[in-house]
Amino acid sequence: VLNKRRKLAENMNRHEHELHMVIPPTPRTVRMWIADSGALDEPIGPSPLVFDADMTADYTSGRAPWGQDLRGETALISLFQRHMLITGLSNQGKTASLRALALWLALDPRVKFRIADLKGVGDWGMFKGLAEVLIEGPTDEHVMEATHMVEEGVEEMQRRGELMRELAAKGWSQDKILSDPRFDPLVLIVDEAQVAYGSGARETYVAENGTVKYGAPYGGQKQTSRYFQAIKKIHDQGRAVSVTTWEGTQDPTDQNLPARSRAGNHIRASLVVGTESQAKMALGDAPVDAGAAPHKLRQGLDKGTLVVAGDGIKLAPGQPSITVRTHFIDIDAAKEIAERAKARRAGVDT
Repeated sequence: VLNKRRKLAENMNRHEHELHMVIPPTPRTVRMWIADSGALDEPIGPSPLVFDADMTADYTSGRAPWGQDLRGETALISLFQRHMLITGLSNQGKTASLRALALWLALDPRVKFRIADLKGVGDWGMFKGLAEVLIEGPTDEHVMEATHMVEEGVEEMQRRGELMRELAAKGWSQDKILSDPRFDPLVLIVDEAQVAYGSGARETYVAENGTVKYGAPYGGQKQTSRYFQAIKKIHDQGRAVSVTTWEGTQDPTDQNLPARSRAGNHIRASLVVGTESQAKMALGDAPVDAGAAPHKLRQGLDKGTLVVAGDGIKLAPGQPSITVRTHFIDIDAAKEIAERAKARRAGVDT
């Protein structure tokens, strides 16, 4: 039935993107939702972050207003202790979708950010004065800096782990430990992460005999990659001490995004991608086999529309994914929101 999606849509006088089908657990059942003709091409309006100057955020219990689902209902997402991956083709709204969540979370003064923008055209510039680290640029040197940033995140995670064990031995409860300022949430954001996974940069040094030696590669997809290893370690252990990673990447392939890195994320979201195999790399096999179809979105026409699978967002029982039309927050509005967030903090030297 899923393979006959186009024919079924045509027989209902709909475009293919207006028909959404999933396979629920109930035997012999296909669940369908059919949009009113043309409804999904209507704008959804501005983000509450833009028009509500008094909006607050709570990392632990709050949910970010990301956009609307296909029924026009508000799509809210929890970011509490969740690693996140957003992927898709170039110029389809990946950075804006990722940045919108960071802007909401910045309204919680407890949250710390370290950001590597490996495109480097100013998309994250408003986080200067909010983020502890802000790296902007696409070169091997920027990949090296981003790797150091994530490796320092690993060190912070390990320090917190040791401290947590000490406090637990003294009888502290988990809630009391995580409310301690030493466990303030730390979010490591790497946008255009495919630049890191594709980099061949290596540390070089001169041995005593004068020959040039090469250290482990900073980037790459292999187990020797320092960037990949650091991301993997945080995926394995960071959640418990509120150290999380968010990655945004183009064209999900094994070269741009290793399987072990993809699988470590609690929230996986995809804008339009070119093929079903890319959709499975972005979201996982199970959601796509059950009907999630970012490869059926329309390039250029469905900018900012994400198919989201995993934890953190409300799904109907048995529903493997949800399609979200995200609010677009332009650069000027993002700067205004960032200024509000800065006003709630004591000041951050980036």
